Amino acid sequence: MKKIKSLSALFLSALLVLSGCGDSDDNGGVNAVTDENGSVVTDEAGNVQYTDGNGNTIEVEYGSVKAVDPDSAFSNRDFKTEYDVSSAVKVTLADGASSANAESVNVDGDTVTITDEGVYVITGALTNGSIVVNAEKTDKLQLVLDGVNVSSAGSAALYVISADKVFVTLADESENAFSSVGAYAETDEGVDAAVYSKEDITFNGAGALTVVSEEGHGIVSKDDIKFTGGTYTVTAASHAVSANDRAYIADGKYTLTSGKDGIKAENNEDVSLGIVYVADGEVNITSDGDGIDASSIVQIDGGTLTVKSGGGSENGKIHTDDMSFGGGWGGGVPGGGTSPETSESTVSTKGIKSDGALVINGGTLELDCADDALHSAGKLSITNGSLAISTGDDGIHSDTDVVISGGVIDIATSYEGIEGVTITVAGGEISLYASDDGMNAAGGDVEATGGMGFGGFGGGMMEGSDEYSINILGGKTYVNADGDGIDSNGSFNVAGGEIYIDGPTNSGNGALDCATSANATGGICVAIGAQGMATGFSSATQGAMMFTVNGGSAGMEITVTDDKGSLLLSYTPKKAFSSIVLTAPGIDDSGKYTITVGDASAEVEMDGYIYGYSSGMQGGAQGGAPGGMPGGGHGRPGGGRG
Repeated sequence: MKKIKSLSALFLSALLVLSGCGDSDDNGGVNAVTDENGSVVTDEAGNVQYTDGNGNTIEVEYGSVKAVDPDSAFSNRDFKTEYDVSSAVKVTLADGASSANAESVNVDGDTVTITDEGVYVITGALTNGSIVVNAEKTDKLQLVLDGVNVSSAGSAALYVISADKVFVTLADESENAFSSVGAYAETDEGVDAAVYSKEDITFNGAGALTVVSEEGHGIVSKDDIKFTGGTYTVTAASHAVSANDRAYIADGKYTLTSGKDGIKAENNEDVSLGIVYVADGEVNITSDGDGIDASSIVQIDGGTLTVKSGGGSENGKIHTDDMSFGGGWGGGVPGGGTSPETSESTVSTKGIKSDGALVINGGTLELDCADDALHSAGKLSITNGSLAISTGDDGIHSDTDVVISGGVIDIATSYEGIEGVTITVAGGEISLYASDDGMNAAGGDVEATGGMGFGGFGGGMMEGSDEYSINILGGKTYVNADGDGIDSNGSFNVAGGEIYIDGPTNSGNGALDCATSANATGGICVAIGAQGMATGFSSATQGAMMFTVNGGSAGMEITVTDDKGSLLLSYTPKKAFSSIVLTAPGIDDSGKYTITVGDASAEVEMDGYIYGYSSGMQGGAQGGAPGGMPGGGHGRPGGGRG
């Protein structure tokens, strides 16, 4: 459930335009002056409310997200690695000669079965055997691995059949290994992993464990699997780590290489389960499928997470647009082109994917993905952390709502940078490059029917609706897009923060492309691009301007000063441009302002909140003096496209 309310004097009507042409360039930089007024509040349900200095309020309402509580995610026992050697059962593994000093351990050839609760210190090796736990449902067992190497042909090297919970402790400085060789035997139990547990299982300690599965999964739990310490190297033909209910990591080091997903949690019977949670640790995933995949929720609170999925961004699907008019001739996906999910291959190659919610509260993430880097069927929330993203498709995608309230996000390459039904930026620092649209508010993961798109409708003639919105309430955002910089099938609202857009140099797209309205009530927005499809703000409660400009080029600084010489805005584009749209605190509905573009300047006298106008596809007021001097002048307010 979501809606946008604007209270007080809802966005007044207004627009503006400068004009020119040139080649794109990667030089230049972002330099802004901000007026720190207003507040952004995010409540426990994830609702975001922005209030400016005049009391105007924008509230974006979302459904609550069921998040993982860090305080209850792990028990004290999950971290306990101590044990009494003198009272522990000692198990020695050896081909044809395994032994133990307790009746709770049964040796049958090279199958060693543990049947009672307690602490078991295990050493030795089996060339083709297994360790089996088959205890009472109320029993808790601690298996201490101290130099264990077990290989099993066609089955699990460690197999937990029955227990309340099993704790696998890696003894200090120990090296341990479990491996399964060849195809798995077909059994009623369906064992298909080198480590296979039907019960809850926790791994801890300060040693190392290597797991190899030639034709199946690495580590599987049909309930919960938790890691609180240790060093793990898992190589599997299928999923590296898989849980039915929860896969939790508190700490440790992990190198996961998988033919399918790196970490997977999936429960087809209970929608509240199927959770992946990372609190801390170093996780390195190289997956042919998704890096992380959960059916309920993925939550990252900390640690260092490196994911390369599907061969990385260089292996992403090649997107093609037959023609671009505010989204182009669509290939069935809003905004034109085709989606990797509609290709002949059905393998999902996303970085972090959730069928429910995806929450990033911290950590350092480096994601190089053939498909979307972050993908959520539900709400996607980023409150903190450092994210470096390269992707062959979307950098950040939600089928519903994207909310960013903190963190540092760098999307170095993408097809579309950020996509959702709504996109709200309330804080943080964002920098993104997109070969198509920078930010796209569209119909989630539902494919359109194809066809020619105009004025933000994108592929499939998607009709504008207030359901879709892009909201800038705080933070600092930089967009470099070859397609539309902002493409909203509904509204674009700037109420706080800063957003700078280096839009397209081709006239088939625009820096701003909004189907219903573009509203400025606070904050800084500078959108530069080609003139052909340029539109400006349709309503404002602070001054907003739109110009065409002659000969705008990369590195040509744009400034706005008031009649007292105070600098209100400064920006240096990285690309050629022929259109400028801007708004900033300090620009009022009256008074004189000096607009400087490179070495040229002009005086603008405001008579209302909008200067300049745009009248649909052809862009804004025509004209513009030679040499880059601002052109335009007062024009009637226009509604832009929509």
